[in-house]
Amino acid sequence: WEMHYGGSDFQDRFPRDYIRAVTLGRQSGNMPVVLQGITEVSDPAQRAWVERTRTGVCLTHELTVWQADPLFIRVKQFLYTLGYGTPTCRVFHYWDEHPALTVSGLDAAWIAFENRDTVAVMVTDYGGGGDARLTLDTRRLGLPAHCEAVNWEKPDDHWPVSDGTMTLPAIPKHDFRLLLIPKAVAQHR
Repeated sequence: WEMHYGGSDFQDRFPRDYIRAVTLGRQSGNMPVVLQGITEVSDPAQRAWVERTRTGVCLTHELTVWQADPLFIRVKQFLYTLGYGTPTCRVFHYWDEHPALTVSGLDAAWIAFENRDTVAVMVTDYGGGGDARLTLDTRRLGLPAHCEAVNWEKPDDHWPVSDGTMTLPAIPKHDFRLLLIPKAVAQHR
């Protein structure tokens, strides 16, 4: 990734098919690690934004960041609490032959983590932002057809899942959302 160091959003650095073909390491059995890759950014707010775009790109492709930022570390630590990296947590990718969910209305990459109690879904925008409609294979994910998704970063933000579909409103360009969907049906507020 060194050839594209700089201050641009990570979605603009490499296309998703390149990341899957070159960076994942699955063909050779390697564990993918990328260098932090942010240079030429002195403004703290701009740096935080570029780090956020890197978090969305890297986590939807299961890439580890060498010298990661606090947000990436917090998300990764949360995923470990779900059992990520162990047999108790199944991982579903947007590139799977038979995906466990689909996203429409948004040019996006996504990844889902499923354990006994929860499904966590990260959706990362690769286009101009907008509303994302998620269609979940509730049977495969072990979810009830009607449940609720919670924003991991802002737990007061809730979205209903009805017949396996939900809408995430107004995801900004190149931003991400990490959703938690408990398998137990909670009372709607």
